[in-house]
Amino acid sequence: MKGSRGMSLLEILIALAIMSVIGGYVFVDYAGATVVERLKAASRRLAGYSEMIRGLAVSRGVTCRLELDFDKSRYRYVLEPPRDEFGRHVDADDAENVLTEEEIQEWYDAFPWDDLPRDVYLSRVLISNREYFDKGVVTWPFWPDGSAATFVLHLKSSRGHVASVAFNGLTGTATAEPDVALGFSVAEAGDFSNIMGNHAPSSGKEADDGAKSKSKGGAEGRKDGR
Repeated sequence: MKGSRGMSLLEILIALAIMSVIGGYVFVDYAGATVVERLKAASRRLAGYSEMIRGLAVSRGVTCRLELDFDKSRYRYVLEPPRDEFGRHVDADDAENVLTEEEIQEWYDAFPWDDLPRDVYLSRVLISNREYFDKGVVTWPFWPDGSAATFVLHLKSSRGHVASVAFNGLTGTATAEPDVALGFSVAEAGDFSNIMGNHAPSSGKEADDGAKSKSKGGAEGRKDGR
């Protein structure tokens, strides 16, 4: 009885090539799914983060800001230093000590940044039907009375996936919406303006209080009183 014939070198190479192709498809699919999950997790995180910042502003009785760094794909919250009866920033431990500009900057710099997950990026933040920010550092204030402007934040992945975070200024709640780039709701923003008297914008770059965008060339957008 003849023994079985072993595989030739050519057959081995063909088999390895087929395995490599199959393995490559599996790897791409797996990596893509991982990016999607990171994107979804980031949108949920930022939705909860926005509600947390609003809660801090109310509980501490000071303005709290969400800062979005579009150039470095990171975000953080910043609490304003306390103010005296004249509206000046003062030391938290000594209300008689009015802070200098340098001390105020040191206060803000002490708040750490959180990075977005790998391959997940900030895309744009919509502040009205026609206006948005998509570069520099955008600052979004949450006021001690619980009010804030409605905004819609778009996230994107390196593979072209999208997700949205919609903050409702009227209710103070935020939702994460995967797989969709939501538009801005004019009615929602208008309702909030009518009810609250509105510290926050209906038009993105001209109001006195609201979002502030800082690019490398300096500040642009509305002033927020910092």
